[in-house]
Amino acid sequence: MFLSGASFRRRVVASFLGLLMLAAGCSDSGPWTPTPTDGPSARGDMSFVCNDEIGFFIWGGALPPSGVGRRVFSDGAILRSDGWSEIPNGPMTARGNAGAIAINNGIFVWGGSGSVVAATDPEDFDFPTDGGIYDVDAQSWKLVPPAPLYGRPDPKLAVARAEVLIYGPPAPQSPAWQKPAAAIFDIDRMEWRNVKPPPAEAFVVGVNDEFVAFGDGMMLRYSDPDDDWQPADIVGEASIGTLTAAFPSEDGGVLLFQPDATLRYNPVSEEVALIGKG
Repeated sequence: MFLSGASFRRRVVASFLGLLMLAAGCSDSGPWTPTPTDGPSARGDMSFVCNDEIGFFIWGGALPPSGVGRRVFSDGAILRSDGWSEIPNGPMTARGNAGAIAINNGIFVWGGSGSVVAATDPEDFDFPTDGGIYDVDAQSWKLVPPAPLYGRPDPKLAVARAEVLIYGPPAPQSPAWQKPAAAIFDIDRMEWRNVKPPPAEAFVVGVNDEFVAFGDGMMLRYSDPDDDWQPADIVGEASIGTLTAAFPSEDGGVLLFQPDATLRYNPVSEEVALIGKG
């Protein structure tokens, strides 16, 4: 079962307050409860994934900038019903703002920003292009080689089959910041390939083993043989407007969040329906 870190099925909000973290569990309802205080040290900008199989996974992160640098982390932990359990440091350099997404019984982490956050020379900025895969059962990491992309903080990730799509704008300081690019990482082969990026305003979700992009008035499916995003018919009375997020839903569909409404895409009927306003 594939679940996304940025697009996890059950929304989670976490706030680090000194040594105490308050977190909603991996469930759709229920009160806020204090978590054990023996977890990772206080930080922000960490990567996280939450689902029933894995628990609440966090890795990396950073403290607020100080001068031209900031403290970044390479440790992490998983929170389950029996408390926190540490995970080994990743093979990547410490960083914050990395993307994370669940893949089978593991976590894929990529990109982010390192300790250098201010400089006069764009080449001095630290936006790594490598990553790691954490195997939850083996409790071990595997290094993901550098991607053929410019680095970026808070990259957008989607997963379908055994492939992870990286998309979204590169870091503003990179020479190509005005030229969005995308790449797919094949988890089985541990190989990258460049692909045509989806439209800038789109959110991509893995649906029925394919990448589907949702955006302002459109739905597109990625065609691997053609390396292109091809329009798909939108069935139903609801129209897709400007989106703020798109998440996989519990029943295999996709929830589409607009500023004033929530829609649901049904991959079986291919219908987009309005399920809530406000």
